[in-house]
Amino acid sequence: MPARRSKKKSCWSALFSSLPTAPLPRTDVQWLLFALALTLATCVALSPSANLRADLVFAVPTRADLLLPARNPSAHLDRGYRRDVLDRLAALAPLHCGEGGEARSALFAQNFLLRDAAGEESPVDASVVHFCGNPGETMVALSFEPLPGASEVTCAEEYVDFVEKARPSQGFLSYALVEDGYRRVRRAARNPGEACLAQHAVEILEATWQ
Repeated sequence: MPARRSKKKSCWSALFSSLPTAPLPRTDVQWLLFALALTLATCVALSPSANLRADLVFAVPTRADLLLPARNPSAHLDRGYRRDVLDRLAALAPLHCGEGGEARSALFAQNFLLRDAAGEESPVDASVVHFCGNPGETMVALSFEPLPGASEVTCAEEYVDFVEKARPSQGFLSYALVEDGYRRVRRAARNPGEACLAQHAVEILEATWQ
């Protein structure tokens, strides 16, 4: 006769069989309380975040903005923050680039405030900048790498105050593009003017300008 093989439980089966089972409600009252608890948990899970409930408003640049600490360089890694704040900022920014003599080259995180139901306001805390243009670009985690040996150019920069700075005229921009699903981009500056703007933007966001 063929030898019988003894059936052995797997380690996982043995582990789960040893775990205590959760008691089920026994009375109508217990079932009602259980249903209420599930409903409450579902409402909490589906309720919008504080950032999404807050209004996102534009604020005209002031010297006080330059006293703020550096913007958070990793805020864009949070998917919820992307959806609730950065995507909204990218949609709002082009409306405030201005025209003619009032035109702005760039808008920064410091220029957008989250306003809660009580009227409390706080600047967007993310390393985000919108380059105005047609089309514009909203960038997070922007960095600039000067091209070795690039000649210098005098950059005319303004954030309330006007400053002239000598900077490299060529280099590479690296950033994540909000309008394209936060796709990582590395490219050469299109011209010395953009090289100036990128370096200016990095310093504004890192709170090192001037």
